[in-house]
Amino acid sequence: MSEGKRHNGPNYSLTGVPSRPGLPRGAALQSGLDESRGDLESWPVHPVAQSTSNLSLGQAHRPKSVMHHGKRKPASRANPEKSIIPKPKFLEQLESYLHRELQKLGCTMQGPNLIKLQAYREVFDYLMEDFRTYKPLLSAIKNEYELVILYQQEEIRKLEPLETTVGTLEEECERKIIAMKQEEKTDVHNLQQENKRLCRVIDQANQNKALLQAQVDKMSEQLSVAYKKYRDEADARKLLLSDLNEMRFREKDSSKSKVEEDDDPVLLKLFLNRAQEDLKLAQTRLNEVLADYQDVVPRNEFTTLEQTYLTLQEEHDKLKGDYRTLMQEHNTLLGVHKEVVSQRDKFARESEQMKRSSTPRPDWERCGEHIEGGTERWNQLMEGHTSDEMIDILISELTGTGLEHIQQPEFFEAQGTSEDIPKHLQFDGQVRNRKLTRKDTMLFIEDVWQERQRLRTTETELQAFPDFFFLYLQQRFFDQNQVVEWGYNVHDACTRFHGEDQRIALFGDILSTEVDEEVYHQQEASLKQLSEGFDAVAGKTGEKDVVSKDELSAIIANVFPAKSQAAIDALLKVCEDDQQLSDTSKVNYKKLLAEDASSTAPFLDLLRRQEEAERNEFVSEIVQALKGKSDVTVDELRQAVLAVNPGRSEYEVVRVLMRGFAFTKASELDDCTDAIETSSLVKLLQTGAISRVGRRE
Repeated sequence: MSEGKRHNGPNYSLTGVPSRPGLPRGAALQSGLDESRGDLESWPVHPVAQSTSNLSLGQAHRPKSVMHHGKRKPASRANPEKSIIPKPKFLEQLESYLHRELQKLGCTMQGPNLIKLQAYREVFDYLMEDFRTYKPLLSAIKNEYELVILYQQEEIRKLEPLETTVGTLEEECERKIIAMKQEEKTDVHNLQQENKRLCRVIDQANQNKALLQAQVDKMSEQLSVAYKKYRDEADARKLLLSDLNEMRFREKDSSKSKVEEDDDPVLLKLFLNRAQEDLKLAQTRLNEVLADYQDVVPRNEFTTLEQTYLTLQEEHDKLKGDYRTLMQEHNTLLGVHKEVVSQRDKFARESEQMKRSSTPRPDWERCGEHIEGGTERWNQLMEGHTSDEMIDILISELTGTGLEHIQQPEFFEAQGTSEDIPKHLQFDGQVRNRKLTRKDTMLFIEDVWQERQRLRTTETELQAFPDFFFLYLQQRFFDQNQVVEWGYNVHDACTRFHGEDQRIALFGDILSTEVDEEVYHQQEASLKQLSEGFDAVAGKTGEKDVVSKDELSAIIANVFPAKSQAAIDALLKVCEDDQQLSDTSKVNYKKLLAEDASSTAPFLDLLRRQEEAERNEFVSEIVQALKGKSDVTVDELRQAVLAVNPGRSEYEVVRVLMRGFAFTKASELDDCTDAIETSSLVKLLQTGAISRVGRRE
């Protein structure tokens, strides 16, 4: 762009424009105004149809007035075309250049665009180069706009990551909304199903209500008909009475007409009293009839209601039986499911063990050289067993421990939390197996019995033994997991050692309520009495801790008067074998009664088995004395006990009766008139501390 000579007026040119158009001369542009006053041309730009910002270069509208030397003059109406001032050439060139550039760049659409901005920036630069007087101001304005644009672009670049984050969050929120809608759709479907079910129940209830209402309406209608009949009958009865009274009065009037005027007033008073008595009697009779017929129901209606009630009762009994059948099937299926789950877990453990043990087979033949019996016995032991089982057999042979104690699971499967399970076994999940030994189990049981004995001496009312055992575990182990763990381990130990130790077996039976607790205390009392008898005899003879065989036999017969001679001889034989006695040797009764947590004396073991057999024998004799009765009353059981054991005291008889009928107080026997099944009676007696008292007659 260049500037021409000033006396001819300034000329301008644009890059890319072939010709150099000049600005209007003299009167139109007023040369020298921008040097002298700093004013721009006074050409009116307001009549243009659209501004250059809208990129429309159409024809200009005709203005109403034009500026002439800075003053506004009205346009001539005679020749309006001559009054319009033409647009400057430079302005037209700028607009034309801008229009061409925008078309080349393809920016013909409305709206902001950086490419369009570049074209406008070039045109604005041309404009600033031409108007050098305003160039600093225009340049400052442009720079401010450029700085603002750069700042806005920088802010946009900073916000682009946030836009990506917002888009990601929007997608995640959309997924969550879709998932929530899906869940709500499922919940709504379930609620709709429940609503339909409740609607059906309500409809059924409404139908039942309508049926009952119809029955009530029918009964009300029948009652109203009956009441109407009664009222009609009562009214007819009243009319009849009134007719009779009227006829009576007429008869009296006809008789009075024959009597003279001076009739006797006393006679008239008597007639009046008699009439009042008749009226009172009729009123009383009427009231009785009303009272008698007040609650009367028609016979046909009563028959219908009775038949309906019987039908409903039969349906109820049938549904009740179906419910019991379904519950039994349900319980059976639960048991089958539990068994299947147990088998599945067992197979899973076996599979895991097989995976771990799938290594090259060892040379098992070498083990036969180091066990008792040699290779021949070892071959018999390992025949038909897997490698894992042979390891257990080898450990059993080397340690002397039974296989049932070695092959134990690491965890117990809990029995659940239902009410029919003992409190110390109520748990869901797996419980660690401590693999208690016989000694550990017996030490624990002795501690339990010591605490139980302490409570028996200090408290009048005791809890049931399973409840006491659960409370004992809670007081000893504060952690609930420890309580459940010891409860299951003691239960398992009682099961494993049931056939090896009579003390552990008795404790397990008492804990499972299969045997009465008094059996244990009765055994302890008998052993204490036996020990005191030995001490008394040894004190008289002056020999410490020993008695002769005859003295031993006499003491046993004295402490256990119901024991037969054969049982006493068996106990003496055990003593001889245990202490290897000769005919003249004496018995060391301290060793005879000695037992610890790991072992028990053969004498005491046999004595406990004999007591159990004697209890069962006594119960069998009572059953035989009942002579096959299916149900037994209190009196019948009393007669049977006295028939089997005549020398039994009344106190001992009452103990048997209370045990047989599961009473806790003797006064309950006097009020008992019901009979008990013989099978239930036998079970209660066999689990109690019931045996023969005195010698057998």
